[in-house]
Amino acid sequence: MTNRTGRLATSAVATASAIVLSACGILPTATQQAPTAPTTQAGPNASATVEPASLTEAVTRGNLLGHLQALQAAADSNGGNRQAGKPGFEASIDYVEAQLKEAGYTTQRQEFSYKRQTPDGATERVTTANLLADTAGSEDGTIVIGAHLDGVAGGPGINDNATGVAAALETARQFAALGVQPTHRVRFAFWSGEEDGLYGSHHYVRELADPQRTAAYLNLDMVGSPNAVPSVYGDGEGWADGSEVIEDLLVDYLTAQGTPPEIVFFEGSDHLPFAEAGIPVGGLYTGAGEDKSRGEAVRHGGTPDAPADPCYHLACDRTDAIDADVLELMADALAHATLTLSTRP
Repeated sequence: MTNRTGRLATSAVATASAIVLSACGILPTATQQAPTAPTTQAGPNASATVEPASLTEAVTRGNLLGHLQALQAAADSNGGNRQAGKPGFEASIDYVEAQLKEAGYTTQRQEFSYKRQTPDGATERVTTANLLADTAGSEDGTIVIGAHLDGVAGGPGINDNATGVAAALETARQFAALGVQPTHRVRFAFWSGEEDGLYGSHHYVRELADPQRTAAYLNLDMVGSPNAVPSVYGDGEGWADGSEVIEDLLVDYLTAQGTPPEIVFFEGSDHLPFAEAGIPVGGLYTGAGEDKSRGEAVRHGGTPDAPADPCYHLACDRTDAIDADVLELMADALAHATLTLSTRP
């Protein structure tokens, strides 16, 4: 999550409160557990009717953790971070692209550049890329699923945001494995430059010939926090009609799993450019450096008056610091929502 300060309101389905948010490939080695390959040869253009429960069952904790381990290795082998324009990011995008191609997708790298201030006050030119992969389906009504692939300079960026990447990537892989034939195209997008100012998602939206052909954008940014506050993006003021549909879909799924989520409102992630373009948006989030309230601890367990993620933007943001149960739940919610939205008339 990009490091910008903003106001974040949070509430349970029936309870409201407010807090301040300081807004937020290397292939696996022999010692790492690589994700299990899809069990069928069906690619993203295959045809089948798939129930949402089948997709959520296919998105497994083992595969999600395998992706995190690979992205952790990308950071560990390249200066301890996955910052945009640096070797750790290049190793990360290589890994994600290889996983998508193995599943049968044709990928596209959308290159762009921007200026970034260095710690000594100088500026540097960053050249980097977003990674895109599409399913079959009509381009009118495209559903975009996005997560930022870059991290900060000070750590490996596993909760922020390898967790979101893992959820989106595993949903894409299992779409292919199950032979899902969506009515509307799903585009899986892995952004760069988020931590420096949402540069990748802004570039993507600017390049759209017709933003209104995009029916919805779902964002994943920090979905495995160790002191988690399971949350869904609220339908923000001025957001496009349809955002409430995404919110309700995610809330209903999580509530049915026994985890009624909080509702959050903030602008510090990649959904903002889409919202500004009039595209319906929604997303999932489990908390950054803000403290969990006592009410949230009652509703979700964990430690009150302590950060949702004490390793936010730090070197300890590693695979062993995330909550795998929460990550699996949020990945299942994403898979359910993606299949539901993309197969509706």
